[in-house]
Amino acid sequence: MLPGLWFASLATPVRLACRSRMAKATLPDRRQLTRSLSPPAELAEYIHDNAAAYFDDLHGGPVQVKALAIHTRDRSRIYRIRLSRNDRAHSIVVKEPRSVIRESSTESQVPTRPRLVPHPEIHTRFHSEFLTLRSVERALSEETERFNVVRALDFIESRSAIVTEELQGTTLRRLMSRHTRLHFFRRAGDLRLPFVNAGAWLRAYHRLDAAGAVPRHDTRRAVLDFTADITQYLAATGTEGSLFLKVGDAIVRAAAESLPDTLPVVLGHGDFAMRNVIVDAKGRVASLDMWNRWRTAPYEDIAYFLVAMRNSRPQSVMQGALFDESTLGHWESAFIAGYYAGQPPPMQPIRIYQLLMLLDTWAARPPSAMRHRSATLALKWTLIGRAFEREASRLLESL
Repeated sequence: MLPGLWFASLATPVRLACRSRMAKATLPDRRQLTRSLSPPAELAEYIHDNAAAYFDDLHGGPVQVKALAIHTRDRSRIYRIRLSRNDRAHSIVVKEPRSVIRESSTESQVPTRPRLVPHPEIHTRFHSEFLTLRSVERALSEETERFNVVRALDFIESRSAIVTEELQGTTLRRLMSRHTRLHFFRRAGDLRLPFVNAGAWLRAYHRLDAAGAVPRHDTRRAVLDFTADITQYLAATGTEGSLFLKVGDAIVRAAAESLPDTLPVVLGHGDFAMRNVIVDAKGRVASLDMWNRWRTAPYEDIAYFLVAMRNSRPQSVMQGALFDESTLGHWESAFIAGYYAGQPPPMQPIRIYQLLMLLDTWAARPPSAMRHRSATLALKWTLIGRAFEREASRLLESL
Protein backbone atom coordinates (compact mmCIF):
# COMPACT_ATOMS: atom_id res chain seq x y z
CA MET A 1 0.00 0.00 0.00
CA LEU A 2 1.26 3.49 -0.79
CA PRO A 3 2.40 5.49 2.30
CA GLY A 4 -0.25 8.14 1.75
CA LEU A 5 -3.04 5.57 1.50
CA TRP A 6 -1.73 3.74 4.57
CA PHE A 7 -1.85 6.94 6.60
CA ALA A 8 -5.34 7.75 5.32
CA SER A 9 -6.55 4.28 6.30
CA LEU A 10 -5.45 4.99 9.87
CA ALA A 11 -7.14 8.37 10.10
CA THR A 12 -10.48 7.18 11.46
CA PRO A 13 -9.01 4.69 13.97
CA VAL A 14 -6.62 7.41 15.18
CA ARG A 15 -9.54 9.78 15.81
CA LEU A 16 -11.45 7.02 17.57
CA ALA A 17 -8.44 6.14 19.71
CA CYS A 18 -7.98 9.76 20.71
CA ARG A 19 -11.65 10.12 21.61
CA SER A 20 -11.53 6.86 23.56
CA ARG A 21 -8.46 7.94 25.45
CA MET A 22 -10.05 11.27 26.31
CA ALA A 23 -13.19 9.51 27.52
CA LYS A 24 -11.23 7.14 29.74
CA ALA A 25 -9.50 10.06 31.43
CA THR A 26 -12.95 11.09 32.77
CA LEU A 27 -11.83 14.61 33.55
CA PRO A 28 -14.39 17.17 34.69
CA ASP A 29 -16.08 19.54 32.33
CA ARG A 30 -13.67 22.42 31.66
CA ARG A 31 -16.47 24.91 32.34
CA GLN A 32 -16.85 23.40 35.77
CA LEU A 33 -13.17 24.00 36.51
CA THR A 34 -13.20 27.63 35.40
CA ARG A 35 -16.40 28.36 37.29
CA SER A 36 -15.17 27.17 40.69
CA LEU A 37 -11.82 25.52 41.27
CA SER A 38 -12.35 25.02 44.98
CA PRO A 39 -13.47 22.22 47.28
CA PRO A 40 -16.74 22.53 49.22
CA ALA A 41 -16.47 24.93 52.16
CA GLU A 42 -17.03 22.14 54.69
CA LEU A 43 -14.19 20.08 53.22
CA ALA A 44 -11.83 23.06 52.96
CA GLU A 45 -12.50 23.97 56.60
CA TYR A 46 -11.86 20.40 57.74
CA ILE A 47 -8.58 20.21 55.82
CA HIS A 48 -7.50 23.60 57.21
CA ASP A 49 -8.24 22.55 60.79
CA ASN A 50 -6.34 19.26 60.45
CA ALA A 51 -3.39 20.37 58.31
CA ALA A 52 -1.00 20.52 61.25
CA ALA A 53 -1.96 16.96 62.20
CA TYR A 54 -0.99 15.82 58.71
CA PHE A 55 2.35 17.68 58.57
CA ASP A 56 4.34 18.77 61.64
CA ASP A 57 5.94 21.75 59.91
CA LEU A 58 2.52 23.37 59.43
CA HIS A 59 2.15 23.95 63.19
CA GLY A 60 2.24 27.43 64.61
CA GLY A 61 0.38 29.68 62.20
CA PRO A 62 -2.37 30.11 59.62
CA VAL A 63 -2.41 27.54 56.84
CA GLN A 64 -3.47 28.35 53.30
CA VAL A 65 -5.64 25.79 51.52
CA LYS A 66 -5.57 26.04 47.72
CA ALA A 67 -7.17 23.65 45.22
CA LEU A 68 -4.82 22.77 42.38
CA ALA A 69 -7.17 20.56 40.37
CA ILE A 70 -10.51 18.79 40.59
CA HIS A 71 -11.16 15.58 38.66
CA THR A 72 -14.67 14.18 38.47
CA ARG A 73 -15.35 10.56 37.62
CA ASP A 74 -18.49 8.46 37.51
CA ARG A 75 -18.17 7.34 41.11
CA SER A 76 -15.70 9.70 42.74
CA ARG A 77 -14.41 13.25 42.86
CA ILE A 78 -10.71 13.89 43.41
CA TYR A 79 -9.24 17.14 44.75
CA ARG A 80 -5.56 18.01 44.51
CA ILE A 81 -4.92 20.53 47.28
CA ARG A 82 -1.86 22.53 48.32
CA LEU A 83 -1.32 23.29 52.01
CA SER A 84 1.19 26.00 52.85
CA ARG A 85 2.46 28.10 55.76
CA ASN A 86 5.23 30.60 55.12
CA ASP A 87 7.84 28.70 53.08
CA ARG A 88 6.48 25.25 53.96
CA ALA A 89 4.17 23.53 51.49
CA HIS A 90 2.68 20.08 50.93
CA SER A 91 0.28 18.63 48.37
CA ILE A 92 -2.50 16.26 49.32
CA VAL A 93 -5.17 14.34 47.44
CA VAL A 94 -8.74 14.01 48.71
CA LYS A 95 -10.94 11.37 47.08
CA GLU A 96 -14.60 11.14 47.97
CA PRO A 97 -17.55 9.25 46.49
CA ARG A 98 -20.00 11.22 44.40
CA SER A 99 -23.38 11.55 46.05
CA VAL A 100 -25.14 11.25 42.67
CA ILE A 101 -23.99 8.89 39.94
CA ARG A 102 -24.35 10.38 36.48
CA GLU A 103 -27.43 9.09 34.69
CA SER A 104 -25.35 8.85 31.53
CA SER A 105 -22.97 6.39 33.15
CA THR A 106 -22.47 3.45 30.79
CA GLU A 107 -22.48 0.99 33.65
CA SER A 108 -25.94 2.01 34.82
CA GLN A 109 -27.32 1.09 31.40
CA VAL A 110 -25.76 -2.37 31.15
CA PRO A 111 -28.18 -5.19 32.08
CA THR A 112 -27.42 -7.23 35.18
CA ARG A 113 -24.54 -9.53 34.32
CA PRO A 114 -22.21 -12.01 35.98
CA ARG A 115 -19.17 -10.23 37.46
CA LEU A 116 -15.80 -11.77 38.15
CA VAL A 117 -15.14 -9.04 40.73
CA PRO A 118 -18.38 -7.92 42.42
CA HIS A 119 -18.64 -4.20 43.22
CA PRO A 120 -18.95 -3.42 46.94
CA GLU A 121 -21.13 -0.59 48.16
CA ILE A 122 -19.26 2.60 47.27
CA HIS A 123 -18.92 4.10 50.77
CA THR A 124 -17.80 0.78 52.22
CA ARG A 125 -15.22 0.50 49.47
CA PHE A 126 -13.71 3.91 50.29
CA HIS A 127 -13.23 3.06 53.96
CA SER A 128 -11.82 -0.32 53.02
CA GLU A 129 -9.37 1.35 50.61
CA PHE A 130 -8.18 3.69 53.36
CA LEU A 131 -7.52 0.80 55.75
CA THR A 132 -5.69 -1.09 53.00
CA LEU A 133 -3.48 1.90 52.20
CA ARG A 134 -2.51 2.00 55.87
CA SER A 135 -1.68 -1.71 55.84
CA VAL A 136 0.44 -1.33 52.69
CA GLU A 137 2.29 1.61 54.22
CA ARG A 138 3.17 -0.40 57.33
CA ALA A 139 4.23 -3.47 55.33
CA LEU A 140 6.23 -1.89 52.51
CA SER A 141 7.70 1.29 53.95
CA GLU A 142 11.13 -0.39 54.38
CA GLU A 143 11.28 -1.62 50.75
CA THR A 144 12.62 1.68 49.49
CA GLU A 145 14.72 0.30 46.61
CA ARG A 146 11.73 -1.01 44.65
CA PHE A 147 8.59 0.45 46.20
CA ASN A 148 6.98 3.73 47.15
CA VAL A 149 4.03 3.96 49.49
CA VAL A 150 1.04 6.24 49.46
CA ARG A 151 0.80 7.88 52.87
CA ALA A 152 -2.82 7.70 54.03
CA LEU A 153 -3.39 10.73 56.26
CA ASP A 154 -7.05 10.65 57.22
CA PHE A 155 -10.51 9.24 56.58
CA ILE A 156 -13.28 11.84 56.82
CA GLU A 157 -16.24 9.87 58.11
CA SER A 158 -18.84 12.52 57.30
CA ARG A 159 -17.87 12.44 53.60
CA SER A 160 -16.43 8.90 53.31
CA ALA A 161 -13.36 10.69 51.92
CA ILE A 162 -9.76 9.48 51.82
CA VAL A 163 -6.96 12.00 52.42
CA THR A 164 -3.48 11.04 51.19
CA GLU A 165 -0.21 12.80 50.64
CA GLU A 166 0.32 13.33 46.93
CA LEU A 167 2.86 10.90 45.53
CA GLN A 168 5.30 12.26 42.98
CA GLY A 169 5.46 10.15 39.86
CA THR A 170 3.75 9.15 36.64
CA THR A 171 1.21 6.42 36.01
CA LEU A 172 2.48 3.38 34.20
CA ARG A 173 -0.24 3.94 31.61
CA ARG A 174 1.18 7.36 30.77
CA LEU A 175 4.71 5.96 30.57
CA MET A 176 3.44 3.35 28.14
CA SER A 177 1.79 6.03 26.01
CA ARG A 178 5.20 7.64 25.49
CA HIS A 179 6.50 4.42 23.94
CA THR A 180 3.88 3.87 21.26
CA ARG A 181 4.97 3.41 17.67
CA LEU A 182 2.85 6.44 16.66
CA HIS A 183 4.14 8.84 19.33
CA PHE A 184 5.74 11.88 17.70
CA PHE A 185 8.30 12.13 20.52
CA ARG A 186 8.71 8.46 21.26
CA ARG A 187 10.93 7.98 24.31
CA ALA A 188 14.09 5.97 24.11
CA GLY A 189 14.83 3.57 26.94
CA ASP A 190 13.21 0.54 28.47
CA LEU A 191 10.25 0.14 30.79
CA ARG A 192 11.41 -3.25 32.03
CA LEU A 193 12.30 -1.99 35.52
CA PRO A 194 8.87 -0.46 36.27
CA PHE A 195 7.16 -3.64 35.04
CA VAL A 196 9.45 -5.87 37.13
CA ASN A 197 8.82 -3.71 40.19
CA ALA A 198 5.07 -3.68 39.50
CA GLY A 199 5.07 -7.48 39.59
CA ALA A 200 7.14 -7.51 42.78
CA TRP A 201 4.80 -4.95 44.38
CA LEU A 202 1.75 -7.06 43.59
CA ARG A 203 3.40 -10.13 45.11
CA ALA A 204 4.19 -8.17 48.28
CA TYR A 205 0.62 -6.93 48.41
CA HIS A 206 -0.74 -10.45 48.00
CA ARG A 207 1.22 -11.45 51.10
CA LEU A 208 -0.60 -8.97 53.34
CA ASP A 209 -2.90 -10.27 56.05
CA ALA A 210 -6.22 -11.27 54.48
CA ALA A 211 -7.94 -12.33 57.69
CA GLY A 212 -10.92 -10.00 57.24
CA ALA A 213 -11.40 -10.68 53.54
CA VAL A 214 -14.15 -12.92 52.16
CA PRO A 215 -13.20 -15.95 49.98
CA ARG A 216 -14.35 -15.69 46.37
CA HIS A 217 -13.85 -18.09 43.43
CA ASP A 218 -11.53 -20.12 45.65
CA THR A 219 -12.35 -23.51 44.10
CA ARG A 220 -12.17 -24.92 40.59
CA ARG A 221 -15.92 -25.56 40.74
CA ALA A 222 -16.59 -21.87 41.44
CA VAL A 223 -14.42 -20.85 38.50
CA LEU A 224 -16.21 -23.26 36.18
CA ASP A 225 -19.63 -22.07 37.39
CA PHE A 226 -18.67 -18.46 36.64
CA THR A 227 -17.36 -19.51 33.21
CA ALA A 228 -20.68 -21.15 32.39
CA ASP A 229 -22.67 -18.14 33.60
CA ILE A 230 -20.73 -15.52 31.68
CA THR A 231 -20.43 -17.47 28.42
CA GLN A 232 -24.18 -18.11 28.43
CA TYR A 233 -24.82 -14.43 29.17
CA LEU A 234 -22.57 -13.30 26.32
CA ALA A 235 -23.92 -15.86 23.88
CA ALA A 236 -27.45 -14.66 24.65
CA THR A 237 -26.73 -10.92 24.43
CA GLY A 238 -23.99 -10.67 21.80
CA THR A 239 -23.40 -11.62 18.20
CA GLU A 240 -20.26 -13.67 18.77
CA GLY A 241 -21.93 -16.60 20.49
CA SER A 242 -19.81 -19.33 18.88
CA LEU A 243 -16.59 -17.59 19.94
CA PHE A 244 -17.74 -17.24 23.55
CA LEU A 245 -18.74 -20.89 23.71
CA LYS A 246 -15.38 -21.88 22.23
CA VAL A 247 -13.56 -19.83 24.87
CA GLY A 248 -15.73 -21.33 27.61
CA ASP A 249 -15.02 -24.88 26.43
CA ALA A 250 -11.28 -24.15 26.35
CA ILE A 251 -11.36 -22.79 29.90
CA VAL A 252 -13.18 -25.91 31.13
CA ARG A 253 -10.62 -28.24 29.51
CA ALA A 254 -7.61 -26.24 30.73
CA ALA A 255 -9.02 -25.90 34.25
CA ALA A 256 -9.43 -29.68 34.51
CA GLU A 257 -5.72 -30.04 33.71
CA SER A 258 -4.15 -27.22 35.71
CA LEU A 259 -6.44 -25.92 38.46
CA PRO A 260 -6.60 -27.85 41.76
CA ASP A 261 -9.90 -28.50 43.48
CA THR A 262 -9.06 -25.77 46.03
CA LEU A 263 -7.17 -22.76 44.70
CA PRO A 264 -4.44 -20.84 46.54
CA VAL A 265 -5.87 -17.52 47.69
CA VAL A 266 -4.35 -14.13 48.52
CA LEU A 267 -5.61 -10.67 49.39
CA GLY A 268 -7.07 -9.45 46.11
CA HIS A 269 -6.29 -5.96 44.83
CA GLY A 270 -9.35 -5.65 42.60
CA ASP A 271 -8.11 -2.92 40.23
CA PHE A 272 -4.41 -3.49 39.55
CA ALA A 273 -4.14 -1.74 36.19
CA MET A 274 -1.59 0.66 34.69
CA ARG A 275 -3.63 3.74 35.63
CA ASN A 276 -3.31 2.76 39.31
CA VAL A 277 0.44 2.07 39.27
CA ILE A 278 2.56 5.16 40.04
CA VAL A 279 6.20 5.12 38.93
CA ASP A 280 8.82 7.61 40.17
CA ALA A 281 12.01 8.76 38.45
CA LYS A 282 13.96 5.79 39.89
CA GLY A 283 11.47 3.20 38.62
CA ARG A 284 10.01 2.55 42.06
CA VAL A 285 6.30 1.79 42.11
CA ALA A 286 3.26 2.24 44.30
CA SER A 287 -0.38 1.42 43.70
CA LEU A 288 -3.79 2.91 44.46
CA ASP A 289 -7.48 1.95 44.44
CA MET A 290 -7.24 -1.36 46.21
CA TRP A 291 -9.45 -2.72 48.98
CA ASN A 292 -9.19 -5.63 51.39
CA ARG A 293 -12.52 -7.12 50.40
CA TRP A 294 -11.73 -10.51 48.85
CA ARG A 295 -9.46 -13.51 49.18
CA THR A 296 -9.06 -14.90 45.71
CA ALA A 297 -6.55 -16.66 43.46
CA PRO A 298 -3.41 -14.62 42.69
CA TYR A 299 -3.93 -15.27 38.97
CA GLU A 300 -6.89 -12.90 38.98
CA ASP A 301 -4.89 -9.70 39.65
CA ILE A 302 -2.06 -10.89 37.40
CA ALA A 303 -4.46 -11.55 34.53
CA TYR A 304 -6.31 -8.27 35.11
CA PHE A 305 -3.03 -6.37 34.74
CA LEU A 306 -1.97 -8.25 31.60
CA VAL A 307 -5.35 -7.92 29.89
CA ALA A 308 -5.43 -4.19 30.66
CA MET A 309 -1.88 -3.78 29.35
CA ARG A 310 -2.54 -5.59 26.08
CA ASN A 311 -6.09 -4.44 25.38
CA SER A 312 -6.39 -0.76 26.16
CA ARG A 313 -9.16 1.00 24.27
CA PRO A 314 -6.73 2.93 22.00
CA GLN A 315 -4.69 -0.20 21.24
CA SER A 316 -7.87 -2.09 20.36
CA VAL A 317 -9.30 0.65 18.17
CA MET A 318 -5.95 0.99 16.41
CA GLN A 319 -5.96 -2.76 15.76
CA GLY A 320 -2.65 -3.31 17.55
CA ALA A 321 -0.81 -0.44 15.82
CA LEU A 322 0.30 1.29 19.03
CA PHE A 323 2.42 -1.54 20.47
CA ASP A 324 3.89 -4.48 18.61
CA GLU A 325 3.81 -7.99 20.04
CA SER A 326 7.52 -8.04 20.88
CA THR A 327 7.13 -4.92 23.07
CA LEU A 328 4.02 -6.24 24.84
CA GLY A 329 5.66 -9.64 25.30
CA HIS A 330 8.75 -7.98 26.77
CA TRP A 331 6.68 -6.04 29.30
CA GLU A 332 4.58 -9.08 30.13
CA SER A 333 7.67 -11.20 30.77
CA ALA A 334 9.14 -8.47 32.98
CA PHE A 335 5.96 -8.21 35.05
CA ILE A 336 5.67 -11.98 35.51
CA ALA A 337 9.37 -12.27 36.36
CA GLY A 338 8.94 -9.56 39.01
CA TYR A 339 5.99 -11.36 40.55
CA TYR A 340 7.47 -14.85 40.62
CA ALA A 341 11.00 -13.69 41.48
CA GLY A 342 12.84 -16.26 39.37
CA GLN A 343 10.45 -19.14 40.07
CA PRO A 344 8.73 -20.89 37.12
CA PRO A 345 5.40 -19.10 36.61
CA PRO A 346 2.17 -21.17 36.35
CA MET A 347 1.30 -19.90 32.89
CA GLN A 348 -1.66 -22.21 32.31
CA PRO A 349 -3.73 -20.82 35.24
CA ILE A 350 -2.69 -17.28 34.29
CA ARG A 351 -3.91 -17.81 30.70
CA ILE A 352 -7.19 -19.25 31.99
CA TYR A 353 -7.77 -16.13 34.04
CA GLN A 354 -6.78 -13.88 31.14
CA LEU A 355 -9.55 -15.49 29.10
CA LEU A 356 -11.96 -15.01 32.00
CA MET A 357 -10.94 -11.36 32.20
CA LEU A 358 -11.53 -10.92 28.49
CA LEU A 359 -15.03 -12.36 28.84
CA ASP A 360 -15.70 -10.19 31.89
CA THR A 361 -14.47 -7.06 30.08
CA TRP A 362 -16.53 -7.83 26.97
CA ALA A 363 -19.64 -8.35 29.08
CA ALA A 364 -19.22 -4.81 30.46
CA ARG A 365 -19.51 -3.12 27.06
CA PRO A 366 -22.46 -0.77 26.49
CA PRO A 367 -25.77 -2.18 25.20
CA SER A 368 -26.16 -2.52 21.45
CA ALA A 369 -28.36 0.57 21.21
CA MET A 370 -25.61 2.71 22.69
CA ARG A 371 -22.90 1.15 20.52
CA HIS A 372 -24.84 2.04 17.36
CA ARG A 373 -26.00 5.56 18.14
CA SER A 374 -23.75 6.79 15.34
CA ALA A 375 -21.66 5.38 12.51
CA THR A 376 -18.49 6.41 14.38
CA LEU A 377 -19.51 4.53 17.52
CA ALA A 378 -20.53 1.49 15.51
CA LEU A 379 -17.13 1.46 13.78
CA LYS A 380 -15.29 1.87 17.07
CA TRP A 381 -17.04 -1.10 18.66
CA THR A 382 -16.56 -3.19 15.53
CA LEU A 383 -12.81 -2.54 15.74
CA ILE A 384 -12.77 -3.35 19.46
CA GLY A 385 -14.64 -6.58 18.73
CA ARG A 386 -12.06 -7.61 16.16
CA ALA A 387 -9.25 -6.90 18.63
CA PHE A 388 -11.06 -8.98 21.23
CA GLU A 389 -11.33 -11.91 18.84
CA ARG A 390 -7.62 -11.72 17.98
CA GLU A 391 -6.59 -11.63 21.63
CA ALA A 392 -8.91 -14.51 22.48
CA SER A 393 -7.43 -16.53 19.60
CA ARG A 394 -3.89 -15.75 20.77
CA LEU A 395 -4.66 -16.94 24.29
CA LEU A 396 -6.47 -20.05 23.05
CA GLU A 397 -3.39 -21.03 21.08
CA SER A 398 -1.27 -20.74 24.22
CA LEU A 399 -3.43 -23.14 26.27
